[in-house]
Amino acid sequence: MGADYYAKAVIGVLIDEDKIPKKHVRVKAFQHDFPEDWKVDPTNPSRKLWNEKNYPEFTFDPDYANEDTKLVKLPMGMGVFKGTDDEPAVVGVGAESGSSNGGDDYDFKQIPDSVENVRDALKNILGPLGLWDEKKFGLYSILYCSY
Repeated sequence: MGADYYAKAVIGVLIDEDKIPKKHVRVKAFQHDFPEDWKVDPTNPSRKLWNEKNYPEFTFDPDYANEDTKLVKLPMGMGVFKGTDDEPAVVGVGAESGSSNGGDDYDFKQIPDSVENVRDALKNILGPLGLWDEKKFGLYSILYCSY
């Protein structure tokens, strides 16, 4: 078993994920037709009928959403970049090195027009969501380790 390292460089903004509003959702713990006011399985009282989950009201990644979560689309060439522990996230234009176990040493991305255009596009997308912070816009380096 080994580790595989990737370096990422991103021109973008650091997202404070605590500012993303959550909604509380109650979902079935397993397939059943019991009433919603019942808490446990009458055939097995140690088994809960319902799970309580908090989903983000919006996300950039469909893997972290349910059917009611709004998916925020980013312009072509932009993405969400995370380090090893998946937090925090940086939204912007990024380049990633190849794997430390082989692959290219670099990944070239053309920055769309200018850094100011990247900034303005992100401000227009993130501002209405309450996630824009001028002080958190810049060049980020991120290390990702797959182990």
